[in-house]
Amino acid sequence: NDALVTFGSGGREISALVPARECPALRTPVRYTFDEESIHLFDATSGASLRKPERNGSLLS
Repeated sequence: NDALVTFGSGGREISALVPARECPALRTPVRYTFDEESIHLFDATSGASLRKPERNGSLLS
């Protein structure tokens, strides 16, 4: 099972889906690193994906 974790960084809010067993307690300081191949970024207003198609049709993050 996964848990949705929301945390702040640099005045911004970041949400991440993490394995439930790794879910920190409320208000516990955390440090996360991200696998660039697994990141999905979305526009906060429109919800549109920020990934752009490359010329060959694959997605570029």
